[in-house]
Amino acid sequence: QGPQAARNGTRPTSEIPVGANCAPTYTRGRFTRQLGGHDHRIEVGLQLSAKLGKAFNFTIGAEFEYLFLLQLYFPDIWEDVLGLSLPYIQNAHVSTFAQAQYNLLNIVEFTAGARFDYDQQYGFVITPRIGAVLTPGGGFFMKLLFGNAFKAPSFQDLYYWRKNEAYGNPSLQPESVYTLEAQLGWS
Repeated sequence: QGPQAARNGTRPTSEIPVGANCAPTYTRGRFTRQLGGHDHRIEVGLQLSAKLGKAFNFTIGAEFEYLFLLQLYFPDIWEDVLGLSLPYIQNAHVSTFAQAQYNLLNIVEFTAGARFDYDQQYGFVITPRIGAVLTPGGGFFMKLLFGNAFKAPSFQDLYYWRKNEAYGNPSLQPESVYTLEAQLGWS
């Protein structure tokens, strides 16, 4: 009758059996329990683009992210009953990138670039990209692109949980894909 009474907005009329040191709390007829956790991030990025002459563009940049996360948890259960240490997670991610574009006679544009990532959890990854676009005239164009991409799982994917149950998968590994695109078009 206690939980039902709490849902109905009235005071419980009988004691609810609970384990040691994790008794529920009632406030204004609602069941409450202290919850802890935070997600702090520091993110900084810088990008510089330069046009060198009429035909050459160059872009470089860098990004930094530091994550300090205390996973959501119920302190009275996590520490007192289960005796677990606090679920702290930290990660640093640094990346740099560069891209060059060269336009030859307004007919062919070449693009080459690479991104260099270092992730504290997954290590060092290079993701290159190269492409050529031919525009011979009359609205016709041809593209040939090749690239590689990398995506690390988020900490939500790895460690998400609620109601003291884990739903994330800490065994997830980064995804990587190689792509090749060829396109012939007219507009």
